[in-house]
Amino acid sequence: PCHTAPGGKPFAGGFSFVTPFGALFGQNITPDKATGIGRWTDAQFWAALHDGVIPGKSLLVFPNYMYPAMPYTSYAKLSRPDVMAIKAYLDAIPAVHQPDVKDQLDFPFNIRAGLLTWRMLFFSHAPIKYAKTWTPSVRRGAYLVEALGHCSDCHSPRNLMLAVKSGET
Repeated sequence: PCHTAPGGKPFAGGFSFVTPFGALFGQNITPDKATGIGRWTDAQFWAALHDGVIPGKSLLVFPNYMYPAMPYTSYAKLSRPDVMAIKAYLDAIPAVHQPDVKDQLDFPFNIRAGLLTWRMLFFSHAPIKYAKTWTPSVRRGAYLVEALGHCSDCHSPRNLMLAVKSGET
């Protein structure tokens, strides 16, 4: 739903996320080569989901960091085969030629390079921590909830900087 506007074509973007800092819009993730992700390489797709970095440059030499409304903080826990399976699925859906809606964030939140500080404070590539006593099915469930389902992204409180407050419900 994050990449489909109400009444819009699936995955073509336009869904609005209103935050205290302004509005963000879900992007076109169809395989359209002009307006979607159809030209992204496997490495670029991996960097987006695992590292929260999309192709292109931001201000100066900073990478083009994604805003944490995109749950890359959870997707960083995904295995490479699962990320590539997501890409294969998206590559197989119908391409939709629909330009992205430009984010409408207030200054200074509209400067992606400023996300470096947020990332230093709240982003980690740390894998899911499994208890030694967990069975394989419990481990699989934790992976589904924490990485693929990223349930905590919507069902956990957030701090003043909109980072998930870990361990709180």
